[in-house]
Amino acid sequence: MIKTKLKAFTLMNFVVGMIITTIIMTSFYEAYQYMNEEVDLYRNQNNSILDALNFEVNMNKDMLRAETIIRLSEDEIQICNSNDKYYYQFNDTYILKTINDVTDTFKIAVNNLKFETENFELVKKITFSSKLDDKEIMYNFSKDYSAEQIVNLQIEKDGN
Repeated sequence: MIKTKLKAFTLMNFVVGMIITTIIMTSFYEAYQYMNEEVDLYRNQNNSILDALNFEVNMNKDMLRAETIIRLSEDEIQICNSNDKYYYQFNDTYILKTINDVTDTFKIAVNNLKFETENFELVKKITFSSKLDDKEIMYNFSKDYSAEQIVNLQIEKDGN
């Protein structure tokens, strides 16, 4: 009987191959974890910026369309136009906008909130600051009222 040698890997070749594969897989996993953390950081930064931009667009649009802006409390206003009433509530860590039963939350920290008012608690100007990516941002929103609007509000107030 003739013995023929089969070509195969030895146990040592197999172990070395497994060790090299483990090292490569570990380095790929570490790279994946690092990239995943960077993507999460980028996403969170973009969400903060997007929230700030969405708030600014909404507030500018609402103030432009508003007939009146009334101060309800130290941190809440009511924006009225011919169709709807919007409520904005300013808190230390977020801003709420409520229309009917729908509430939007803007994750914007509000610091140094000030309302400039006319007669009857009409808000002329809203100012506050906020931090975005460790930078101080000032928000300024203003509403000009016509003499006709002020007179009509005075008549409404005197009539009630």
